[in-house]
Amino acid sequence: MNKQDRKFFDFHALHPEVFKLFVKFSRHAKNAGHRRYSGWAVMNQVRWHTDVTTRLPDGPRLNNGLISHYTRMMMRDYPEYKRFFHIKPLQVRSSLDDDLDEVYGEGWQL
Repeated sequence: MNKQDRKFFDFHALHPEVFKLFVKFSRHAKNAGHRRYSGWAVMNQVRWHTDVTTRLPDGPRLNNGLISHYTRMMMRDYPEYKRFFHIKPLQVRSSLDDDLDEVYGEGWQL
């Protein structure tokens, strides 16, 4: 596990509600008829929800470095989202990429 993975999984352990919202808003996008969508757009909706709608006083800071990991975790945990998100290869391979190789086989990023 690399440094970015550790930061992500530490953050996720402290704020599991973020992934729940990521799943919720990803489903909204898919149910609205989108065949492909952006993890960045989903995360911005999570930001809106935590910053404006619910106004969590001690809410998590959702930096852009989390997006690629949440997108990959969504694809890992919900196989119907395999090709839903636009993703790019990471500069440093994530342990989530290894999980996705096992689920989908080599070349899942194509």
